[in-house]
Amino acid sequence: MNQYLTKLMLGLMGLVLSASALQAQFYQQPTTEAPKHEFRSIWIATVPGATDWPKGATTQAKQDYLREIIQEHVKAKMNAIVFQTVGRGDALFQSERLPWNISLEGLGVDPGWDPLQFVIDEAQKYGLEVHAWYNVFNVGNSSFKAQYEASSNPEHVYKANPEWIKEVPLDGGGFGYWLNPGIPAARQWAVDNVIEIVENYDVDAVHFDFARYPNSFTDDQQTRDEYDDSGFTGAMDDWRRNNVNEFQRDVYAAVQDVKPWVKVGTTPIGHYKESQWPTPWNENCPYYVSPAQAPCSWGANRAYFQVFQDAITWINEGVNDYIAPQLYWAIGPPGPHFDFLAQDWRKNSEASGKHVYIGIGAYQTTPGTNVAAEIDDQVDLIRENNHAGHMFFRFDQTIFEGPPNFQEKKSKIDYGTRAFVPVMDWKDIDVPPAVDIARETLMASIVDDGNDITLTWDAPAFETASGDTKISYAVYRVNDNSVPDVMTAMEDPANLYALTGETTFTDRITEAGQYYYFVTAYSRNWVESAPSNVVEHFTATSVESGDEIASAFKLDQNYPNPFNPTTQIRYAIGESVHTNLTVYDALGRQVATLINETMPAGN
Repeated sequence: MNQYLTKLMLGLMGLVLSASALQAQFYQQPTTEAPKHEFRSIWIATVPGATDWPKGATTQAKQDYLREIIQEHVKAKMNAIVFQTVGRGDALFQSERLPWNISLEGLGVDPGWDPLQFVIDEAQKYGLEVHAWYNVFNVGNSSFKAQYEASSNPEHVYKANPEWIKEVPLDGGGFGYWLNPGIPAARQWAVDNVIEIVENYDVDAVHFDFARYPNSFTDDQQTRDEYDDSGFTGAMDDWRRNNVNEFQRDVYAAVQDVKPWVKVGTTPIGHYKESQWPTPWNENCPYYVSPAQAPCSWGANRAYFQVFQDAITWINEGVNDYIAPQLYWAIGPPGPHFDFLAQDWRKNSEASGKHVYIGIGAYQTTPGTNVAAEIDDQVDLIRENNHAGHMFFRFDQTIFEGPPNFQEKKSKIDYGTRAFVPVMDWKDIDVPPAVDIARETLMASIVDDGNDITLTWDAPAFETASGDTKISYAVYRVNDNSVPDVMTAMEDPANLYALTGETTFTDRITEAGQYYYFVTAYSRNWVESAPSNVVEHFTATSVESGDEIASAFKLDQNYPNPFNPTTQIRYAIGESVHTNLTVYDALGRQVATLINETMPAGN
């Protein structure tokens, strides 16, 4: 017969984050040691043709699916949500400037709820960052021209400001619609859209994509003559790069003015420009194009020269807090080499001191570019190059291929342990106060498949120097025979059991053992507090066979409380069982053992 001896169970209330409910199945595991600090996320795409979400016929179905996408991030031990909030000049939030997203209920159709706020609320339950993904200059395509022209209140930018739009031929036919970066008013329109998000939503970051030209426009000289009064005297290609750089400078300054704690990042294309370093294979690269700094380039767009995207300047100037280059290729020849480019980005970026999160193309499964089969090796290479983290493109191809059935989904990566997002030491570094795990409510129940322990604590008062008050919590669990040294235990990511934005956490114990819990608070910038007091939980099983357990167990609040000099503690057990009732002080130290013997069923 299984016997559960519980030394302490705290009030069963609030959000239940049971370990068994958030277990996932995996099939690739990196060999490098998992760090405690590592950015991990997945792009959630919402544009037509690459839609991770919205899915579902009804509002409830769409919300349920979005909620489960976030829970899949938790199962896969991610620590951030990158949610495509502005896809093609339309919005997945209540905007006075942009029409509602075309994929939700139709362009400009109010769905009656706010998906961005929904994501923020759900992600905060699990202590995850939310990055609002914004496509900057790619604002539409000709497949939806009729919808753009019919839009109203607010109008799509294609209709409202046609003079800002450039048509770019698409490989499959038709045209893409791009905002012209050479027009200052068009850039400012994009900046103002971002500020609308930052002012009205508690996002942790804004994340830019398509912050570039599609290529050069044939009438760029005309645009420059008509619109540019900046006095910039560089060559045409430098002028194009400067237009994109000016957007980055302006939007960063505007974000910092409104909420200086909000991070700003961009995902550039994965090939910056011809490398300063030769490849280890000494290849005679067939796609070498001048200007170049060294003998190797591949047949992929080079951001700096072909689409006028200078991400290294952004981090060197400090107008991006991070970049996430899209290295959507396999390791080694043929083609662009993931391993070489990961090193190239490190060498180019390390002087900036800013974060680089490498983008992994989990969708790539073709021979010669089968990224999906080597994700574990790519993560190892990212860690070996000391990058601050990585992201996967995109959700459906990272978690599972095929119809949406979350009961059968598998993440393509098994981290083994959870991680914090690395601290940005140029942001707020205020340390939150420590929390105390409460002991006022002592109550428990035993169920057929395990034993619950619920921890509760009060949110401490906290505000950073810049005025940010967000706080989340890390729950540590140590399985050991004695009380751990908590400062040492904090450094081991194997003990980082859960992240939460709630002030209560419930764990389901399914295996016998001595468990010790403590909690830390962490700021939006992932600065961690000192640990709380330690709570001990002991679960034992007998050597007898069978699966019978006590049908009820209850430990009531002592009365009176406070007391002097005596108090009464009432408890109930469902059958005769060996019972241990131990008293601890507020620091988790044992004060007295009141009962340690077999007791009959009853109150």
